[in-house]
Amino acid sequence: ASDNQLKSLPGSLGKLDSLEDLNIANNKVASLPSSLDGMKRIKRINAQWNSLSTLPKGLLTSTALQDIKVEGCPLKDKEAIEGWDKYLERNNKQQIKNVDQRVKAGDLSMGLGTKEEYLANNRDR
Repeated sequence: ASDNQLKSLPGSLGKLDSLEDLNIANNKVASLPSSLDGMKRIKRINAQWNSLSTLPKGLLTSTALQDIKVEGCPLKDKEAIEGWDKYLERNNKQQIKNVDQRVKAGDLSMGLGTKEEYLANNRDR
């Protein structure tokens, strides 16, 4: 549903139990429905370049969310969002795991530098 000038999403979106990826990038969505915190399988949300100023309470703590992209959104104080710190910690652990797997497989072509450099450069996604 990206690039559609959407201003809102239906509250019933949270009933899509099997949804793993939600792409609403480049719209005008001001808030995500609170029902998203009940989506136990949601792994990735791309909400870049919307009008989001906050995230639903519980979204980052009660889901399997691995990646949320909110660049270009006027989010108020990310650190104050419930679960933001734990989300970053979980996300960083996943990034380390991915880098470790690539190193073990001999795939050093990513140009990431050391794990520490990669994480330092991608800390505030």
